[in-house]
Amino acid sequence: MGDFNVVRRPDERFNSVFCARLANDFNNFVHENGLIDIKMGGHRFTYFRNGDLKLSKLDRFLVCPKFIDLAPSATVTALPREISDHCLILLSTSWRDFGPPPFKMFNSWLSRDGFEKVFITA
Repeated sequence: MGDFNVVRRPDERFNSVFCARLANDFNNFVHENGLIDIKMGGHRFTYFRNGDLKLSKLDRFLVCPKFIDLAPSATVTALPREISDHCLILLSTSWRDFGPPPFKMFNSWLSRDGFEKVFITA
């Protein structure tokens, strides 16, 4: 986990220069070591520069497949930036069961035979 000072793809930068060679080196490092870059929610970018005009995703969690086996519900969230020019990123491995998904009923009507027709979606 940390600030790797390099991005993996052009869309991880905004208003700043993407270096394909550095990205390729970093992607090779990730691939050769069998690491997994956990998808991040919250904010798209984690580093802000020049009055928030230049944005980059420099901070991330890279984990091994064994970690995913032990914590398959792991998520990463970029928290709001407060003082630093970087967002804090939070790794959560807790499983939250909110119960069965709610359902909605719509397009309900009575047919000529008196039976109600209902379509249910999740």
